[in-house]
Amino acid sequence: MRVFFSIQHPNLKVFREIEVSNRATAQELLQQSDICVLLDSLDSKYFIGVNGELLDGKYLPKPEHYRLSPNDRVEILRDLFQDPKERRKKNAIQ
Repeated sequence: MRVFFSIQHPNLKVFREIEVSNRATAQELLQQSDICVLLDSLDSKYFIGVNGELLDGKYLPKPEHYRLSPNDRVEILRDLFQDPKERRKKNAIQ
């Protein structure tokens, strides 16, 4: 089954197409050796999402329980450095 893997950090940008088994979880994808090397190179805390939705255990299962579907996009997400509302407010004042 084909899935996609994406990291969009300031110092690292990766987008890959990866073949996984039909019953693979998001966590199993992240445990592949080439993906582990990429994750180890990140210097900040990150979160895992699929197709733009955070795998936090509230609305979607955590990565170890989320079964991937064909063409899913597994994303490595980071915290925002600046609150968008605060930035818009600051720009409006200037």
